[in-house]
Amino acid sequence: MGTPATTPPDPIAPVVTALSFLVTPNPSTISSGDTPSTWEGSSATDGSLYSVLQPLLNTLFSISSLQSVGSSVNTALTDVAKVISTIADKLASLEGSLPAGTSATDVMNGLQSALSMASTLLPSSAGSAAGSALNSASQLFTTIQNLIQAVGGDLTQAANELAQLSQQITALAALF
Repeated sequence: MGTPATTPPDPIAPVVTALSFLVTPNPSTISSGDTPSTWEGSSATDGSLYSVLQPLLNTLFSISSLQSVGSSVNTALTDVAKVISTIADKLASLEGSLPAGTSATDVMNGLQSALSMASTLLPSSAGSAAGSALNSASQLFTTIQNLIQAVGGDLTQAANELAQLSQQITALAALF
């Protein structure tokens, strides 16, 4: 007899909670009927540490030799937030479009298999950038798969958590 499969922990909810000291999703809780647009159309609210951290970071990144670093961090966070928001929207729309008998976990398993095969077949002459891209994609899809499993396959719940996180990251980008 094998051991029963365990549900992975939710990889997003703890991050949303941890970031709430800096910025809190608005609204802060997910209710029945919510969609990712609930968070995409509004801004996160400042947490208890935001007003403490903001002057420090403003002073630090106003130093001429650090301005480009602050700008780069802002751009990176903004880009990540956009990607997360896009994934949230696509997950929410996937709910009703899966073929009968197919789950989101099946889709993620298929993606993981394709990425694993591509990584295995990748010639060494392709360079480390291609291998790194495949590894990053695999990590992303593993995180999404773990999220979907942690919320019991509820794609709307998973999408909403991602939308909350995107809103928070967008607000954090303004610190830089």
